[in-house]
Amino acid sequence: MKGRLILHCALLNLLLPWPGFGQAAFALRNRYALYGVNAPVFDAQGVPLEGTNYLVELSGGPRPDALTPARDDTQSRIIVPFGTQGYFSYGLTEVFIPTVQGFGWAWLQVRAWDARLGATYEETAARGLGGYGESPLFYAQGSQAGWTFLPEPLIGLRPFRLRPTTMAVLMRSIRQQGDQVVVEWNPGFKWYQLQQTPALGEPWQNLGAPTTATSVTNSISGSAQFFRVIGLLEAPAQPPPPVTPPVLMGGICREGLSQVVVEWNPGFKRYQLQHTPALGEPWQNLGAPSTATSITNLISGSAEFFRVIGLLE
Repeated sequence: MKGRLILHCALLNLLLPWPGFGQAAFALRNRYALYGVNAPVFDAQGVPLEGTNYLVELSGGPRPDALTPARDDTQSRIIVPFGTQGYFSYGLTEVFIPTVQGFGWAWLQVRAWDARLGATYEETAARGLGGYGESPLFYAQGSQAGWTFLPEPLIGLRPFRLRPTTMAVLMRSIRQQGDQVVVEWNPGFKWYQLQQTPALGEPWQNLGAPTTATSVTNSISGSAQFFRVIGLLEAPAQPPPPVTPPVLMGGICREGLSQVVVEWNPGFKRYQLQHTPALGEPWQNLGAPSTATSITNLISGSAEFFRVIGLLE
């Protein structure tokens, strides 16, 4: 009887679902030679990140604007330190995306930061001092958490850099001059960024562009403001050109003698179909943006290439 009771308990334990069961699972590692994954992470100067001073986690979701941190089987966020030469690894232990079903496709992004500036990516970013960064968005298929399948590699992950780390500057004075306020600070950096906030604890907002000056004059607003100056260790980086995430095509097929049907997978709010007579030539919009995931067009007299651009808004 005792042995039978133990057996029944073991079977019951196997049948009970664990929190991540049935959700898309991935391997949290940026070097996986078997699958061609090799995406080291660097600081702003191009030095590979190393050691426990730098942390990383995976975020994902069904849409590029709906990313959530990856979890383990206890629903805890998985944050791991870097090893050497810009690489990190959580081994073969799976992490899963709570909002994507098992074997589903997910929009993914790897996020890294300087642990000396914050315990999480969000905390570090909110400080406004740099020292954090994220990979370009990529679209990958997961395995299923809770089964015997190996977690899927991060196919599509690319190398990236952290933003330059900045430092607070010792303020010299803040004084009123007529209907204007003059903010002055001590030298010591190549560039400076003046920031303001209506209340301590609220996010800091840039006030104007970075400058090499050590003072700035601004009009007084109608409400109280707090000011600070951030010292930049290098010239402000130019923002990268906006990246339009690709859309995974579903199929292109002929319908009758005179029409072509183009289909694509969902994941964006709207879509723009484009065509070109030859690869390397400019892409032209074909019709207006649409919320549909397919479109039917007349066949022209010459060969055409098609693609679909996903619009986040």
